[in-house]
Amino acid sequence: MDEEIKTVKKRPIALIVALGVGGLAILVGMTIYQVKNSDKFVNYNMVLKITANGINLTCPKMIRDGVRLDSVGAKFDRQLWYYYTFTEINRDEEINEDYCKTQEKLILQNLSANPEVKEFGKNNVTIVFNLYDKNHLTMCSVQVPPGKYYTPQKN
Repeated sequence: MDEEIKTVKKRPIALIVALGVGGLAILVGMTIYQVKNSDKFVNYNMVLKITANGINLTCPKMIRDGVRLDSVGAKFDRQLWYYYTFTEINRDEEINEDYCKTQEKLILQNLSANPEVKEFGKNNVTIVFNLYDKNHLTMCSVQVPPGKYYTPQKN
């Protein structure tokens, strides 16, 4: 009689495990199907987050003499934020409105000429550059909406 009770107790556990594994397999399959077959299921904010995390693995990183990329952040409204430090500049001595306009112009030129940011433009990503001096005081913040750095190709 004890054997019958043990057998009955094992069946519900095995059934629950089987249903759980089966449900998980269906969920994974549906997710893969959706990602492969429809862009509307892909959350581009997550793509930006993964991109930022990947770049941050190499930070801080000297970009050129006197310019260091400290980090990159992704915001939930399709924004990618870059944080740079100009290691040889003191904000109080050298920064004015003309300096920030010059930086904005240089940033726009670089973005427009960079084929790697084309994907960001296609997905309506605003790129924000935050520039700090050697004392980590804010010098400029340049916000670049996709319409300024990306022009869709006509077919």
